[in-house]
Amino acid sequence: MINILVFLGLLGALEIISRLTFPEFKDNIFSETKTMNINYFDGDFHGYQVRVPNYQYEFREDIPTVLIFGDSITGGYGTAYEDIWWRKLENFLRIKGVDLQIIGIAGYGNNTADALRAIKAVQELSSVEGIKISKIIYQFNFNDILPFSSSDLEATALVNTDLFRKFSKWRSKHLDKSV
Repeated sequence: MINILVFLGLLGALEIISRLTFPEFKDNIFSETKTMNINYFDGDFHGYQVRVPNYQYEFREDIPTVLIFGDSITGGYGTAYEDIWWRKLENFLRIKGVDLQIIGIAGYGNNTADALRAIKAVQELSSVEGIKISKIIYQFNFNDILPFSSSDLEATALVNTDLFRKFSKWRSKHLDKSV
């Protein structure tokens, strides 16, 4: 019993020392509506979780759509919505007179296999539901330089993707409570 109390006391002391030593983790909050203390809103684009500026946001079907596939960079992880690179591009193009909407279909840790699967699914959706896709852009990221062939990635993605997503949601809900 005394060993458990000493162990818990040491862990508590390490937690306090870490918080005092590493202030960059102060206010580093993760929840269903915050990522790194930045407001985060999820939207739905034909079954895909996408980043939107607020819960009332609706996608327009009367203008051309550019889809960007990628990982957490594309999703704007830890970034305010207005500071995501593709959102800045959309605003710049609007200033230049080009009216279109850009939608980032992203998954944290996604690689080429994940993007290929999503691109194929969205192409099928566009023909069925009449989505006007004018361009598809793939954002190459660090996850893409993993030493696997595309067939290995596709086989691994089919097996691990659902489990990884479920674990990530569970971890976000139950374990990311520090600070």
